Amino acid sequence: WNTSRDGKLKLHWTVLNDDWYSPVTCYQCPAAGRKGQIGLSAAFDGVNKTLILPKAKLLGLQDSSFTVMAWIKGDYFAPGTGVNTILGTDQTTFNQGLQLGVRGGQPLLNFYGNEITGTTVLKPNYWYHLTWRYDKDKQEQAIFVSGYKDKSAVGHTAFQGNGDVYVGRSQGSNYFNGRIDELTIYTRALDEFYIRDIALYQYRWFEERQTHELTIDADAPTTRVRSYQA
Repeated sequence: WNTSRDGKLKLHWTVLNDDWYSPVTCYQCPAAGRKGQIGLSAAFDGVNKTLILPKAKLLGLQDSSFTVMAWIKGDYFAPGTGVNTILGTDQTTFNQGLQLGVRGGQPLLNFYGNEITGTTVLKPNYWYHLTWRYDKDKQEQAIFVSGYKDKSAVGHTAFQGNGDVYVGRSQGSNYFNGRIDELTIYTRALDEFYIRDIALYQYRWFEERQTHELTIDADAPTTRVRSYQA
């Protein structure tokens, strides 16, 4: 996530083994350039901030295996049946509405009436690496927290919806309140060890910053300070 000089949100996408491109839009854009788990993240206000992605079929989510990963840091998790959505659609028909998020503080993978809920209770103001995986061949839904399987169940048919996919919203509301970083969609069910490797590698990520004191006066020698930031 990044912010351009005019204050608009810029997103950088890497698409492997495909040749399509589709723009990402937002009418109530999340704040960009906030500190994330890895570099910068986008901040959502829990009121109306969201990003609009392409249709579910184009993203490889419809009637298919998939894996979705993200780092999240919730400012607040809705109690009870309240949902804080990471990735979702607005459909409210059985097996056609997507909700990947947190419900009552626990990770949720929901195809609208076809769902599982994780067992880990997430705390506000902590970074968590969450993974939502669906394996069509096994008809398995699975949730991973910090790279480790938290909950899985078989006997779940594939998601069939094809609406617009939103970051930070589902069913016309259920907005996310907090920061989202490194959101990634894979069009296959990743191996458990691969999921763990990604999470553990990113957990070790850190930024090295150094501070130096610089005294400037009118005496020789002179120096020039130049910034290369665009």
